[in-house]
Amino acid sequence: MIDTVSRIPSKTDSGISHMKGMTIDIEAERFNDWLEENYPDIVPESEAWEQAANLYYWVQEALADQAQWDHEHGLFVVSLNDVHQRYRHARQELKKLYALLDREQPELVYRMSFVHAVTVMEAYLMYCARALLEHDWPLKRFRDEYYLKPERIKKNKSSMCVRWNLICSGPSLAIMFPE
Repeated sequence: MIDTVSRIPSKTDSGISHMKGMTIDIEAERFNDWLEENYPDIVPESEAWEQAANLYYWVQEALADQAQWDHEHGLFVVSLNDVHQRYRHARQELKKLYALLDREQPELVYRMSFVHAVTVMEAYLMYCARALLEHDWPLKRFRDEYYLKPERIKKNKSSMCVRWNLICSGPSLAIMFPE
């Protein structure tokens, strides 16, 4: 039996091919404009024309790659602002894993769950490290919260004096100089 339905082109097929043709025409027009601007005296279909066409293709490909990289990097930078969201995601993954291990499982499942837990932890820590490399605000926040609080400074100075006295009264190898 011959399938006649698949041989009849639909309106969408002609619409898609029409759009494809229009896209090719627009791209050819852009190429011709670029060629006129950069190589006004070039002979069509010559070796120099082929080289110019290759150059145009490479430039367009490089621009497309740069645009894609800028877009993906922009998404990455935006996502770095929400490290807590990454933490919640990692925690959710571990909760799912923990729920799986509530029942008795073969040893292979336990091994795989351990590997998955390590992978989740590693991914989260790498994400945090990349956030620290990309932005200064986490380090500034840590500095402000930990080192610049007056009560913490007073407490650290007094505990440092006690530690210094203990260290100096102990064996000579245990002497450590405070920073």
